[in-house]
Amino acid sequence: MIKIRKTINVLLINPSPMPLREMSLYISKQSNLRSPDYMMPLSVMFLASIIRNNSKKANKIQILDIAKELTLYNRNNQSTLQSFINYCLLKVAFLPDIVGISLTFSSANNLTLYLANIIKTKWPNAKVIIGGNHATNMYKKLLEDRNIDYVLRGPAESALVEFIDNFDSMDLTSIEGVYNINKVKLQNKDELGKELDINDLPMPAYDLIDMDDYRKLGFASVMFGRGCPFNCFFCCVHSMYGRKVRYKDNERIINELKYLNSNFGFDTFLIVDDLFPPVKPVLLDLVEKIKSLNFNFKFSIIQGTAVSLLDEEIIDALISLGCKSFSLPIETGSEYTMKNIINKNISLDHARKILRILRDKKVEINVYFILGFPRETKELMQETINFINSIDVDWVCIFYAVPFPGSRMLEELEKIGILDSNKIDWDTFRYGMRGYDTPEISAKDLEELIYDTNIIRNFFNNSNLHNGRYKKAIQDFNGILKKYPFHIPARYCKIQALEKMGEKSESEFDMCIKWIHSDKESRRLYERYIEYMPKLKNQV
Repeated sequence: MIKIRKTINVLLINPSPMPLREMSLYISKQSNLRSPDYMMPLSVMFLASIIRNNSKKANKIQILDIAKELTLYNRNNQSTLQSFINYCLLKVAFLPDIVGISLTFSSANNLTLYLANIIKTKWPNAKVIIGGNHATNMYKKLLEDRNIDYVLRGPAESALVEFIDNFDSMDLTSIEGVYNINKVKLQNKDELGKELDINDLPMPAYDLIDMDDYRKLGFASVMFGRGCPFNCFFCCVHSMYGRKVRYKDNERIINELKYLNSNFGFDTFLIVDDLFPPVKPVLLDLVEKIKSLNFNFKFSIIQGTAVSLLDEEIIDALISLGCKSFSLPIETGSEYTMKNIINKNISLDHARKILRILRDKKVEINVYFILGFPRETKELMQETINFINSIDVDWVCIFYAVPFPGSRMLEELEKIGILDSNKIDWDTFRYGMRGYDTPEISAKDLEELIYDTNIIRNFFNNSNLHNGRYKKAIQDFNGILKKYPFHIPARYCKIQALEKMGEKSESEFDMCIKWIHSDKESRRLYERYIEYMPKLKNQV
């Protein structure tokens, strides 16, 4: 006879998107080439509030943000991945009945499996349920792992509450969107959990995270809307939310901003929407409402602003809100690739016009591009590089084309036999890595092309350095050096900027020599790009 529990304890985990192998090397101090970071885990914070407000049986609820813990972890040479996870789980203040893991990023797949194994060892009676974008698309494969009991596909807000309240009293797979391995075997239909109206979502559970740790970031994460109507070749957002955009009412947004300001002192906000800006009249109304508060708020948009939706009036409105930095996901500099491969709704002439407007307004401009799509030839990639070299922007980020589960890109690569999603090493699934060749280019050649283009464009051909904006160039180079002090191109180009300003650079020059002689990665960068650093050539 099943014992019916009166209350249920729920642990919600936000894993780091850092791939498991890289995390292990970082924790043990074997590598500093990549560093983790974190932001407010809004997805599990929303879920915690929804459970607390709507569940009849939920008792204790806790959020464990692995991404934050990893970033703040006091690692040493003896640290191991397991000791770090054990350290995190010691923070759990109760015996959980349900452990929910938010698996949004494919690069966190292997970490999630590792977590599930340790959780089942520590709490064998707990049920592990996985949700999020990656889990929604890879649920069948995930459920082959004996440590994962359930996967919740699609929006979790309604289904998870029903799951908790019926935990001991019914077949949980009868809940729409909830799967276990048996349901996978018996049912071919792919169903999703029901989504709540975005304006019915409660305030995120700020009280369940240590706000002091997030105040260190200098910004609060906010969501104004979710979903995207476009059909980009490489995107998978639609697999969670369809192609409809939902925006919160402007009054609701205002109340959240005021709450974060008055209760926690935040005046800088990071907008994490899938698509921004919203339709023009809604945005302009929101801007006027925020300005009427007479707060000195500042905003930035993590996913970038949709280039096709921008015009000068919208740019002026965003600048008036304190947006001093714009990130534009242009994605490709090839008209053919734009229209015939990635199906993105951007005119390159319009993109150039927007970049000129932003430059005239003296705001920071960052642009995002992607190389390595299937059917994208080396000649088409060169068109993108030529475009990149023709624009005056502060920073260029060039990424690998990543075939995320749920995207048409992965479907195509599977169809032509290059990838099998059931055999993918998910540790290779991030924007700076690729583990497969295509007929157009090998993984190694693509890696070298992207790496060299990033280095040469952002350092040796840096727009600020070559257009007399030396202070901004030094600011950007210092940002790189703070995180990667071994970065010789950044240090060398900083020396150039200092000399152009008539300032002393001897100490930086000596530091270059010291790093090259003492650090393997510094030496590698020096040897790879020596032709761009003639002043170092006779000194090392």
